[in-house]
Amino acid sequence: MSVLDLKSGGHIPATVLQIAAYWELETNGVSEGLEFDAEKHIFTFNGQILPSVTGILKHEGLTPDYSMLDPFYALRGSYIHRTTELYNKGTLDEDTIDDEIQPYFEQYKKASKEFPFDIEDIEVKLRHPVYGYAGIIDRTITGNKSYVLYLTKEKYKLEEITNLRGNLNTFLSALSVYNWKKANLREETNVSNYQM
Repeated sequence: MSVLDLKSGGHIPATVLQIAAYWELETNGVSEGLEFDAEKHIFTFNGQILPSVTGILKHEGLTPDYSMLDPFYALRGSYIHRTTELYNKGTLDEDTIDDEIQPYFEQYKKASKEFPFDIEDIEVKLRHPVYGYAGIIDRTITGNKSYVLYLTKEKYKLEEITNLRGNLNTFLSALSVYNWKKANLREETNVSNYQM
């Protein structure tokens, strides 16, 4: 199986690292014992907080700083994800889609028809038993290629993620730096640093 990740914004270079980390989770991750606090976006295993894929990338400066961005955009992205999830599960009432979300949804449907992915699972929460990180994979799909699907109001762009092993090595390097800081720099142990 492979990974399909959805983005409702522009291209971010670190997306390839995120997909590679999810690919590794999909390949070797487990769900047993993993707990997720959706309100705080914190993963725990045996009472210990696990860093998330997106939290690691953010903490190590590999993603843009969204702290000044209007929260509307994050909320819109969540609604787009939820709408496409319900669509894939066959439980979406299309009459309930907000006008702001509708164009993104139409692009998702178009992409799904032009590139019919065989979706295995949706919103998969996994932890890595060796590397000690966790994440939520948007979609696991059959096949041996992983993709990111960028959605805008006017169009979509499907991008195959290549060099997964090399990108995973870069992600694992960021994780090593993250873990070193956590263990050695007192100010880095704040719980908010683990959030997605």
